[in-house]
Amino acid sequence: MRISTRGRLAVAVMIDFALHQRHWPISLKVLSRRHRVSLSLLEPIAADLRRHSLVEATRGPGGGYGLSRAADAISVADIVFAIDGMLDARPPGPVRRAQVDPQCVTHALWDGLRQSVVDFLQSESLQKLASTQSPWGFPPIEAPLQKAPLPVPAVVTRNAPNSVFDLARFHAC
Repeated sequence: MRISTRGRLAVAVMIDFALHQRHWPISLKVLSRRHRVSLSLLEPIAADLRRHSLVEATRGPGGGYGLSRAADAISVADIVFAIDGMLDARPPGPVRRAQVDPQCVTHALWDGLRQSVVDFLQSESLQKLASTQSPWGFPPIEAPLQKAPLPVPAVVTRNAPNSVFDLARFHAC
């Protein structure tokens, strides 16, 4: 049983949305800088989360993504299943006769393990995960991220020639 890197990243992004839900929408560019991942990796994750109605998108300048419903109404299982689909606890490998037999004892074992993991993921809400992030150094940002102001251009005095022709006149004087 595996939760993919995309699934783990999706959970981290959703925690980010929950921590900063007062300042949404959050652009994917901001998320890629915060999580130090490429924008091309975040785009399909955001599309899958949107397709499963976990996030809402806002278009245009200043647009981005935000939670579509309250963080306590979203479970980790919702996020992981939106990205990875249903979890399969059966060991990978070629199908053997013992694995095909419905009376096989290991089927019950793997199905029980899968159900335990699914139950655990469904019991963990996004709000619970977001509230535990503050002690680990990820407090919610009180003000939205702003761009640094552009530097004021320096006043240039014209004491040098601006073109080749002016250069000839400049040296002639």
